[in-house]
Amino acid sequence: MIQRQAIAPKAENCGTERGTCVSPDSGPAAADPSNKGLDTPPRRARIFSFASLWKRLVQQFLLDPMLHSADSPHRLALGAAIGMFVAFTPTIGFQMAIVVLLTCFLRANKAIGVPLVWISNPLTIAPLFYVGYTIGRCMLGWAPLDESWWLALYAPPEGWWSATWFYWDRTVEIAWPLWLGCLLMGLVASIPAYCLVFYLAKGLREAVRPHRGPAEV
Repeated sequence: MIQRQAIAPKAENCGTERGTCVSPDSGPAAADPSNKGLDTPPRRARIFSFASLWKRLVQQFLLDPMLHSADSPHRLALGAAIGMFVAFTPTIGFQMAIVVLLTCFLRANKAIGVPLVWISNPLTIAPLFYVGYTIGRCMLGWAPLDESWWLALYAPPEGWWSATWFYWDRTVEIAWPLWLGCLLMGLVASIPAYCLVFYLAKGLREAVRPHRGPAEV
């Protein structure tokens, strides 16, 4: 007769208190986190550098729309040109809405145009607008603002109507050359932006998906 041999389970050292059973496989060495994964590589710290952030932004907002959007290279490039043009205009707070309206009206790509308005951000607004104002002032042939112009702001004429017109005139003296210079900068920046995105999108699509034939123009 074949005798069945009982297989003894692993013995566990249980204490007198409930829930204090310790397996033979456990112990100080197993519980020590310093002994875990001695043969595995250490965790790498994430380094968020400007270069890696720029790479992710370019991949997400430029390369991905070029490769995966159903729009033609012309619509992609037109969206980039619109976004670049609006980014230089002194319309802070309304730039994204303006880009959306223009891209809908002109049937351009929004995914590329909208992020480009962040070229004018709290860090770049002052230098961009100063350069735009200087360009517009030179085009109009106006003299630069001197100290007396700024001091006059603290001594407006008496009466609310006269003071209102006084500050309105001062605002126009700033806004007119500012708009003129910024519009010129946006126009100059939008032309190479269109050419760059158009040929880049066309070349990437032909390289990645050659079996689909030449990219749609």
